[in-house]
Amino acid sequence: TEGVTRFDHDGLRLALALRTPRRTSIMRFASNSARPDVMSYIGALALALTWRTSHRPKGVLLAVALSGGAGLIGLMKQRYGRERQTLIEALVREGTFSFPSGHAFISLTFYGLISGVHLRSDRSFAEKTAVCITSAGTTLLIGSSRVYLGAHYPSDVLAGYAAAVPWLTALLIANSQYEDRVERRAIAAAEAKK
Repeated sequence: TEGVTRFDHDGLRLALALRTPRRTSIMRFASNSARPDVMSYIGALALALTWRTSHRPKGVLLAVALSGGAGLIGLMKQRYGRERQTLIEALVREGTFSFPSGHAFISLTFYGLISGVHLRSDRSFAEKTAVCITSAGTTLLIGSSRVYLGAHYPSDVLAGYAAAVPWLTALLIANSQYEDRVERRAIAAAEAKK
């Protein structure tokens, strides 16, 4: 625990040293864009907008990913009950426990899902690469913003990412199996018509 404490304290001190009004504005925007309630709203909106289209499965996947993820992170926070950091002034106030970071969890889930779906698509290599790089950068910016703003210890953010990996993996596997099943059915239906 001594190494984790040193890592957390060094990370928070670095965040404090890097603070400027302009960076603070950027970090507030990044942090607000990944609030779990905002992401749950995005999931619900995607589901509503895609309900009557061929994209409905993607809307369902996104809704399950974000609402299920918000529920999982809430359970984990209650389980560990880690208080928020007090080493540096927090520029945002949160009413939940600190560990693991919900913003880190939800951002990795959301942007990882977008990247995973794009990688399975027939889009160009350049577009797939751009989506993956943008998603990774955005996810890292959101996690960094939580430390910069004093909302989390760095270890909270890393734990949020780590907790998201099995959830994201399960979602991508489920999506892949669903798409493979739909494709097999389409092939079988086409062969039956011959």
